[in-house]
Amino acid sequence: MSTQRSKTDELQELLLTTGQSHHQAFAASNGHDPDWALWYADHMVDRLNTVLDAELTRSDLVYLLVGLSHEQPMMAPGGSWPRFYARTLAVRYGVT
Repeated sequence: MSTQRSKTDELQELLLTTGQSHHQAFAASNGHDPDWALWYADHMVDRLNTVLDAELTRSDLVYLLVGLSHEQPMMAPGGSWPRFYARTLAVRYGVT
């Protein structure tokens, strides 16, 4: 169980850091970026693959991120998106 918590925490930190970097990169538009998933994928695909022990392409990651962005409001409304994404990815990729 401690391994899952550790991987989930690592994923959450990666998502939080990426989110902060994205917001800084798009500060002029108050973080608004309709293609945010593309930016996130470019920024984090290598590290995410290491954490998940996976071989995701940027396209795979864009697909996952957009899907999670639609799932989160239904499955965890008002919840922390980085935590939801991290837990979901940890379960889907068996790093539990």
